[in-house]
Amino acid sequence: MVPGSRKRGSTRPQEHPRGASPATPHLHGVAAPAERLLYRPEEAAATLGIGRSLIYEEIRLGRLQTVRIGRRRLVPPEYIERYVELLKCEAEATA
Repeated sequence: MVPGSRKRGSTRPQEHPRGASPATPHLHGVAAPAERLLYRPEEAAATLGIGRSLIYEEIRLGRLQTVRIGRRRLVPPEYIERYVELLKCEAEATA
């Protein structure tokens, strides 16, 4: 092999069209959604500023709804918003 030449299958990163990354494939002519459609419970907890244990407790109690894909529990943004509204109503009721 000549020094400075490359073999096929080099580890050089592939370039993607229009700056798209492999994690976000380019959809021809379709705009990517501005907001995620589903969050893992840990991500929902981070969004709400609460801990992992509390988010799972709220899910178990039925206060925060989830959807399931296979065995995974995921939280749509509208369910996070409903949960926040529930918290606001509870705060107003005790005030």
